[in-house]
Amino acid sequence: MKSKFVFIASWTESIIHFRGELVKQVLDAGMEVHFIAPFLPVDAEVRNQLEARGVTCHPVRFDRGSVNPFRDILLLFRLFRLIKEIEPEYVFSYTIKPVIYGSAAAFLAGVPKIYSLITGLGLTFNNSGLAQTFVKHISSTLYKAALWANRGVFFQNPDDLKVFTDTRITTTEKSIVVNGSGVDTESYRLQSLPDTAHFLMIARFLINKGFREYVKAAKIVKAEYPEATFSLVGFIDDSSNAIFQHELDDVIKDGSVNYIGRLRSVKEQIALADIIVLPSYHEGTPRSILEGMSMGRAVITTDVAGCRSTVVDGLNGVLIEARSVNSLVAAMILLIKDRSLVAEMGRKSRMIAEEKFDVQIVTRSIIDGMGIKISNAKQRSNENYWE
Repeated sequence: MKSKFVFIASWTESIIHFRGELVKQVLDAGMEVHFIAPFLPVDAEVRNQLEARGVTCHPVRFDRGSVNPFRDILLLFRLFRLIKEIEPEYVFSYTIKPVIYGSAAAFLAGVPKIYSLITGLGLTFNNSGLAQTFVKHISSTLYKAALWANRGVFFQNPDDLKVFTDTRITTTEKSIVVNGSGVDTESYRLQSLPDTAHFLMIARFLINKGFREYVKAAKIVKAEYPEATFSLVGFIDDSSNAIFQHELDDVIKDGSVNYIGRLRSVKEQIALADIIVLPSYHEGTPRSILEGMSMGRAVITTDVAGCRSTVVDGLNGVLIEARSVNSLVAAMILLIKDRSLVAEMGRKSRMIAEEKFDVQIVTRSIIDGMGIKISNAKQRSNENYWE
């Protein structure tokens, strides 16, 4: 009888884009794979791709932005009932609600091997103020209770691990740092650079992603260097931290930044650019930067948790001060003026991506951390595996 493995996620689209190789390797290990996620009508393509590979999908609503305790209790009950019915050997959760309520439900259901991936600490651990301190205390308490039942906890950068161990949410003994979600360096291949500076930001349009800083900096630099190009790929998320629609409308109307919109694949846009920009306030390890690095792009990002793990300042990019338009403007102008530096940083980015962030290396760290043996995972991931 096959061992059963349950993934739990609150964002369906992340399953293939961020965890596709991990799902593939668990399938390669001969396990029966189940995925608990929202699976909304808009996610039909993702669900079809998973089910075509033999993955069983279970729709569960997570209400990511809700803090209603009654809804969360109901979520816990639904997860418990579903996990109890599946009877898995492994449960692997990522993002805050799946980690907290998925781990708790798995423990109550008697699952022997429970693991979690902390993909970033988000607003909860990075904002100040009385209300936020209270929310942080509640979140820390819930995390601590949930992770107690985990055999292992994976972190995408050492800064987040330090926060969790310093506050005794979890222990160093059960903690493992992996290099983000990884990037398929064979799929995201090295590309030639454009002749003139082309900056690209790929992100959900949130305040804490540095959307406003990027737009303001682009307008300032564009006025002095009109030949430079600034592009923006992404969408307005349903988060309380999202920008307003009128802000995006103003960006489109102004014309300093080329608004590309939401894309299924960002490879073409990365190929057109030569500098990836992410002025985020905090991250796990940003996937957009890893994809840009793999394609040989220089990086401008902030000196904060997660982002600083991708860039050696001056080697493959520039680290800037978070929330600082002036710092971002200075970095942009530096790379506009020195095109040879951009090319050299791009070469170093590709090298770092291959040696540190390749998805095979990252996935192997997670698989080994869970003690899973894979006898037939001998070939690299095919970029069309999920097509």
